[in-house]
Amino acid sequence: MLDPARSESEALELLDRRGDEADLVILDVGLAGGNGPGVLARRSSMSARCRFVVLTGGATDELRSRCLSLGTDAVFEKAGEFGPFLAYCRPAPSAA
Repeated sequence: MLDPARSESEALELLDRRGDEADLVILDVGLAGGNGPGVLARRSSMSARCRFVVLTGGATDELRSRCLSLGTDAVFEKAGEFGPFLAYCRPAPSAA
């Protein structure tokens, strides 16, 4: 299931409403009306199985550090790390 949000308030509302169903949250730090790290603060109240990933156009060392300190699982640069981002987002193979 895919639920896009265009703003921080929409993202927070989605996490409040459907966060317990989420396996993966992909976040850009450039949300309207706020910022991605503001949404990451909600991470602590969600299931441990849900992974938070930041995909951004400006993944500086400072931003990576800030996002990781707020609980994101990984940070990827849109331009140079899209392949690793896709690989990270693929579900792990099920044990047979």
